[in-house]
Amino acid sequence: LDGTWERKPDWVKRFARRQVEDAARTIAVSDHLGRALVKHGLYARFEVVPNVLPVEQVPLPPRGPADRLMMVADLVDRTKNVSGVLRALALLRDRGLVLHLDLIGDGPDRDMLEGLTKDLGLGQQVTFHGRCPNADVLERMAGTGIVVVNSNVETFSVVTGEALTLGKPVVATRCGGPQTFVHEGNGLLVEPGDDQALAGALAQVHERHAEFDPGRIREDMAERFSMTAVGERLTAIYTDVLQHREHG
Repeated sequence: LDGTWERKPDWVKRFARRQVEDAARTIAVSDHLGRALVKHGLYARFEVVPNVLPVEQVPLPPRGPADRLMMVADLVDRTKNVSGVLRALALLRDRGLVLHLDLIGDGPDRDMLEGLTKDLGLGQQVTFHGRCPNADVLERMAGTGIVVVNSNVETFSVVTGEALTLGKPVVATRCGGPQTFVHEGNGLLVEPGDDQALAGALAQVHERHAEFDPGRIREDMAERFSMTAVGERLTAIYTDVLQHREHG
């Protein structure tokens, strides 16, 4: 998905193909990942079963302030494009809209991104929190207003799912996984690498913030991604596989 498959040794590719060829079923966590498997010759057919999200474990928090953004990402700009979010914030500030970003994560590009934050004059708008335990991430996310995902590629995007589980609207890129979750009722999608479009989407969601219903967003997620919903889907697949083996 991220362009590294072509650079892998031939023995790795052969091993991966053998594993999926010998499997009774191939399951992908998103349609985007499944199509990538097909593209690389790993399997012609696949079934989509998403990751489980903490719908049943985490209480629904209050709405959160519209000017408070959160991004959770490894600070690897080639894949997560954190710099694009910083540039979008600068564009919005220059248009008179000041948004504050809590950035959770760490990685090799942290120094570069902190330098860019300073160069863009965003020191009072962006807070680098470093890497945090998942429980702390969810607690911080509960207090935010909007979650942003600006990746160039995501097979699923657990961050998008967790944000929506907490009833938070999301601005995300069409990078694979987020298309599984995000629609006009819970956020906006933009093309990867488009700072202007990202700024526009953030402004729109900020303006429409009161229109997004946290309870409805959460309910939609529960129907598709709860432990019960995903468990029923997996049980059906395993049952079908076992029945075919018994009659085969």
